[in-house]
Amino acid sequence: MENTDEMQEQTETRKKRGFWGWTVIVIRWLFILLFAVILLGGLYFRAPWKILVLDGLLLALLTIVPKKKRKYGWLALATVVLAVTVWIFIPEKDTGNWRPYTFDEEVATLNAKYGVPEDENAAPYYAQIELTDFYGKQTLQDMLNFDREKKGPDLWDPNDETLSRPWKAEEFPELAAWLENEKEKIAPFWKAVEFDRCWFEIQADQNAVLQGIIDRNDIKKAALIIQRMIYQDLGSNNLEEAVEKSLQLLQCSYHRQQQAYLLDNLVGWSIYVLSTETIRDLVIHHDLNEKSLDALEQKTAIFKEDWDLVANRFLDYEKIQYKNVLGLLYEVNDQGDVRYTRKNNFLSLLSPRQIEELGKDLQQSSAYWQTKRSKLGRFIRWMTYNASLEELSDLTDKVYVGYRERLTKDKIEYQGPESLRDLLKYNLSQESTMKLTTEIAMPVIVKVQKIYRRTATEEKGTLIVIALKRFYNQQGHWPQTLEPIKKQLPEDVFIDSLNGQEIAYLRPEGCDTFILYSFGEDGIDDKGFRSYADGNYEKRRDDFLFWPQNEDDLKQMLGIEEPEEPEIDGEMMEMMF
Repeated sequence: MENTDEMQEQTETRKKRGFWGWTVIVIRWLFILLFAVILLGGLYFRAPWKILVLDGLLLALLTIVPKKKRKYGWLALATVVLAVTVWIFIPEKDTGNWRPYTFDEEVATLNAKYGVPEDENAAPYYAQIELTDFYGKQTLQDMLNFDREKKGPDLWDPNDETLSRPWKAEEFPELAAWLENEKEKIAPFWKAVEFDRCWFEIQADQNAVLQGIIDRNDIKKAALIIQRMIYQDLGSNNLEEAVEKSLQLLQCSYHRQQQAYLLDNLVGWSIYVLSTETIRDLVIHHDLNEKSLDALEQKTAIFKEDWDLVANRFLDYEKIQYKNVLGLLYEVNDQGDVRYTRKNNFLSLLSPRQIEELGKDLQQSSAYWQTKRSKLGRFIRWMTYNASLEELSDLTDKVYVGYRERLTKDKIEYQGPESLRDLLKYNLSQESTMKLTTEIAMPVIVKVQKIYRRTATEEKGTLIVIALKRFYNQQGHWPQTLEPIKKQLPEDVFIDSLNGQEIAYLRPEGCDTFILYSFGEDGIDDKGFRSYADGNYEKRRDDFLFWPQNEDDLKQMLGIEEPEEPEIDGEMMEMMF
């Protein structure tokens, strides 16, 4: 009888619930399912324990906690939310001199490891270079504005002819007058290249780091000015001055390659390629004496292929900068106390004034609401970050040990996620997150290594061209093969750094010159051509030409009148991808 009465009571209760009653039940079970999935996923992916505890409490309140006691649980949770809300809106008076935390001792250690005595350092002179508005200081906003109208040298020489052939002032009078004015302003450059060594001190402050990116862009522009001057000297038949500037441009590239920052090395390698292209043009088209050939050969050969050295150096830099980025989440005062950052706008920690302009939309709210948002962010970080700053530092050291072992190898292999399914082998722990971050960067480093190998091959191609010119000066003709000059150079000079094969040399019939080229990364002989299939980014041919230095001359030498199909500019694609 009692069971029957209970069943009737439950049936009547269901009937009384109606639409809204059933809606509440459905919503409740949806939340139960959601919190259960979050809990299971959090356990599998090792989410922060504070998040797991909070999720578990919410799940318990919806399930195992007796109905009569649930109201106390919800009341306790509401009290916590109210307390956090009140804390967010309580004004706080910030006392003391707090600044973003930086790993100053480790930065000082790296500067001591790679630094150069002040009286032997070229860096201060590079900092003194002042160019005109045409190639002057830029903000990050300027660098991102690709729609600027042409001006200065770009307007006077829209086809960049003065960067690739001898020219005279009569042809480009505005450009010649401008360069004459630049010779005085660029005077510190000539002083800088007199030094063998150069070191730009590593900076802990992220504003200084980002400003350095802009300054390095100026150095590359200065290199273009020097190249224009070289071809102007050639137009006036001032061979000695052209050779001297070529040697100085090479020295500038070596200065950038001595830095620990990867971007510095990329700039150095690009200037080196620019220099060697100019040197090959000088050697083949102009009657240089043996003294000039010797000087160019010796300066070119300073580049020594040593990926292990390069990788270890920029990894030292990358690790300390990674730590300093983590340090932006914290602040330290003069007494050494550390706390979570209280900055209103985290963007301002990462960027100088120019970059703040890019984030102006994020700064429309009042200072009052920025402060409240900052306090909410501090609470969220307290909930999600389980490691102290010291623990994060030690963890970074640990992760970079394995990262270094892989990146210093001759062949770097990507082992990271290639699909969403591959992400399941990672979790939300600090160590796993760091490993994922470094793994995602691996394809970029693979590309960097290929650029480095290409630069090494440029050195070898240039040394071979100089040896060929010596043979021509002695015999009055170019050799049929590379065999006659192999005794003049070390054996490894003839081995392509990109593919391990011998650098290719051809003497087409009816031509009074030669073809020298690399088979490229794929090791396939494309007769010196480098191009991409029309309409996509896949390489169709990937050779690198050393001589001649443009494909139009190559087509003429090989008797090819038109390209097989429309092509995308291969060199531009290399810079973009």
